[in-house]
Amino acid sequence: MAVKANRLKSEIAEAQPELKEKVNSKKFTFPKPDLSFFKDKRTHFFTGLFLVLLSLFLFFAFTSFIFTWKADYSEVSGSWWNFLLSETQAANWLGKFGALMAHSFIHNGFGIASFAFVVMFFVTGFRVAFKIQVLPLGKTFSYSFFALIFLSTTAGFLFD
Repeated sequence: MAVKANRLKSEIAEAQPELKEKVNSKKFTFPKPDLSFFKDKRTHFFTGLFLVLLSLFLFFAFTSFIFTWKADYSEVSGSWWNFLLSETQAANWLGKFGALMAHSFIHNGFGIASFAFVVMFFVTGFRVAFKIQVLPLGKTFSYSFFALIFLSTTAGFLFD
């Protein structure tokens, strides 16, 4: 009769091949996330198209804000929900939502330097959607962030 002694599971698994598979199958591995959605060309196209359209929307909202901010200021500076649900008309070319977006970016945010967001969204969206590099992405972002910080603080210092 064989003497039974304490043995490791790996030693037992070497002696019996069917147990070897069982021991190795108990190792836990994290499931790998399915990233095929982000690699799909349709996702790239629609994300890029959304960014290009957002940049166009912001461009026209900001440009309109430059000309119509006095007419919309009293309505937009109050509660946004009251403004959106009220029957008042916005003078902004893109309506109430354009007036709210322009007011939040230009008046409450970075001022006229907010046009840098338009450039960043357009360049990024065009590159993602159409695989065409309009401007170098790294330089565009670095110059835009510099313009956001420098122009907003300089304008705040000079005009406040």
